[in-house]
Amino acid sequence: REIALTAIHRRTDLIPYASEEIQNDRNIILQIVTQNGSALGYVKEPFKADEGIVLAAVGQNGCALIHAAEAMKNNRQIVLAAVRQDGLSIRYATDACRNDMQIALAAVRQRGIALQHLCQQLRNAENLVLEAVSQEPRAISFAYESLRNDRAFILKAVRKNGLALEYVEKQFKADKTIVHAAIAQNSAAANYVAPQLQLEFLLSHGR
Repeated sequence: REIALTAIHRRTDLIPYASEEIQNDRNIILQIVTQNGSALGYVKEPFKADEGIVLAAVGQNGCALIHAAEAMKNNRQIVLAAVRQDGLSIRYATDACRNDMQIALAAVRQRGIALQHLCQQLRNAENLVLEAVSQEPRAISFAYESLRNDRAFILKAVRKNGLALEYVEKQFKADKTIVHAAIAQNSAAANYVAPQLQLEFLLSHGR
């Protein structure tokens, strides 16, 4: 038994080949998924619907949510724990959880590009998108089209994270107000200025 336990701790894919006694021991399974959340994919089905075990698994590896029973993917406590560990795990949650503002906020604060897995309404929610951009500039690529073409919003976005300038529409890279706001927030944003403004910027900054 001890040899088997040592082996499955090292290689969780061996769980299905362990004795029935081990596979059915909740304490052992809990210990394993606490150390390696992805082990949830190899445990027996009842454990994939066990709230305590799933919570332990997603707390260690948010994307272990993919292996959970459907009811667990609709459990707000579990989904929140998952997205706080890995924002991208929101893609494995049910629509109801993906459309939940609290869960969505937690996801984009952990990983900005989790925005891509949200519904249109949330991708058009200005405050949520700004949170995502603050965490990861590329997130602005996943904002809904109406926001991506909203000059006032783009200005707010680059003031949050100047590097978002790389991912905005071309016309905004040539907008002096937006460009200067982006560079003021992060000087590296100068790399993404439209060519027609680059010389002017270099001269004005004495480079």
